[in-house]
Amino acid sequence: MSTGDLAAGHRAVPPDYDRAAAWTLTLLLSACLTLAYIDRAVINLLAQSIKTDLNISDTRLALLQGLAFTVSFTLATVPGGWLADRFDRRRLIALGVVAWSVMTGLCGLAQNFEMLFLARVGVGLFEAVLTPCALAMIAAALPVGPRATAMSVYHMGTVLGVGLSLILGGLLLEWLGSPAAPVIMGLGNFAPWQQTFLLLALPGFVLAAVVLFFAREPRRAVEARPADAPRGLAPFMKTHGAVFMAVTAAMTLMLSAVAGATAWAPIFLVRDWGLSPGEIARTYGPISVVFGLVGTFFGGWLASRLARSGRGDASLRATLFAAVGATLFGVLVYQTDRGALGWSALAAITFFAPMPFGVAFAMLADLTPPEIRGRITAIYVFVLNAVGHTLGPLMVGLTNDTLFKSEAALGWSLALLWAVCGGAAIVILSLATRGYRRAAGGEA
Repeated sequence: MSTGDLAAGHRAVPPDYDRAAAWTLTLLLSACLTLAYIDRAVINLLAQSIKTDLNISDTRLALLQGLAFTVSFTLATVPGGWLADRFDRRRLIALGVVAWSVMTGLCGLAQNFEMLFLARVGVGLFEAVLTPCALAMIAAALPVGPRATAMSVYHMGTVLGVGLSLILGGLLLEWLGSPAAPVIMGLGNFAPWQQTFLLLALPGFVLAAVVLFFAREPRRAVEARPADAPRGLAPFMKTHGAVFMAVTAAMTLMLSAVAGATAWAPIFLVRDWGLSPGEIARTYGPISVVFGLVGTFFGGWLASRLARSGRGDASLRATLFAAVGATLFGVLVYQTDRGALGWSALAAITFFAPMPFGVAFAMLADLTPPEIRGRITAIYVFVLNAVGHTLGPLMVGLTNDTLFKSEAALGWSLALLWAVCGGAAIVILSLATRGYRRAAGGEA
C-alpha cells in the first residue's frame, strides 16, 4: 500500500456535503460543549458557599470539585465512544444534554455532601457522551481542509464555558444573595448557590431541543481505502498504534502542564503578584477568555491553511507550533513580576495553551477511519482526563512541598512543570512526525 492511500479517503468530500449545514452543526456542538463546561466548572465559584452551608472540610470540597466528576466522566468516555460508533449521535447528544442538565439541577437540590457528590457523578457520567459523538460528526460532515478549523471551533467551547462559569456564576450568586433579589417561584427556601445550580440547569433543555431540530446527522461514509488498509479497532492499533500512542502521550503531557497551571495560576497571582481575587476576576478573567478563544481558533486556522497548501502533516505541525509557544511562555511567565512583561507573557501563555487541543482532535480524525472514530476519540479522551488532570496539579504541589519546600517558590514549581511536561511533549511530537506523515498519507 502506498503511504498516500490511507489518507485519500480522509481527504474526500463527504457525501451530500453541505457547507452551511456542516458549520451550523459545528457551532451547535460547540454550544453544547460550552454548556457542559459551565455546568461542570461553576462549582469552583460556588465552592466557599457550599463549604459553609454543608459544613464540610476542604478535602470533601475537593472531592466534589474533582473526583466526583472526573472518575465518572473518565469511566463513561469509552462506552460513550462505543455508542457514538453505533447509534444516532444527534439523539445521543440531545439525551446527554438533558440528562446532565437534570443532574446539574439535582446539585441545587442537594442537602448534604453525599447528595451533591452523587449529583456531580451524574453530571460527569452524562457529559461523557458529548465529545466522542461530536468529533465523529464533525469529521464526517467536513472534508479535511476545513476540518482542523472546525475542531478548534468546537474546542473553543471549553474556553468559553470556563469563562462563562465564572461570569454567570458570579453574577447569579451576587444577585441571588442580595436583599433586592426577587423571590423566584419555588426557590425561596434554597440558598443562593443552590438557586444558581437550578437556574443553570434550564438552558440545557432548550439546547437539546435545538440540537434535535436543527442539527443534521452526517451520513456515515465508508471511505475509499485499499484492501490492505487496517479495518476495525484492533487492526488499526496494530498498524498505526505507535503514532496514536505518541500523539496521546504528547497531548497528555501538554494537558498536565495546562491543568497544573490552571489550578495554581490564580494562587501564583495572589502570592507572587499580590493580586486580590477581585483583581484577578477583572484582569485575568477577561484575558483568559479573549486570548484563549483567539488562540484556539488560530490553531485550527493554521492547520487548515497548511492542509490546503498540501501539507499531509498539517495538524501535527500546528500542534507542535502551539506546544513550543506554550512551553516557552509557560516557563517565562512564572519568572516575571507584575509589570508589562509579566502581563504580556500571561496573555501569550493564555493564547498558546489551549491551541494544541482542538488541532489534536483533527490529528485523530486524519489518522482514523470513520467506523472507529468514536472509540479512538474515547480512548484518547479517557487517557487525557485520567492522567493529565490528575498529574499536573499534583506535580506542582509535590514539587513545591518536597523539592523547594517554600510557598514563595510556586513560580519555580510551575516553570519546572512546563519545562518538563511541555519539553517532553515537544520531543515526542517531533519524533512522531515521520510516522504521522506515513499514517496520514503526507509522505509518498
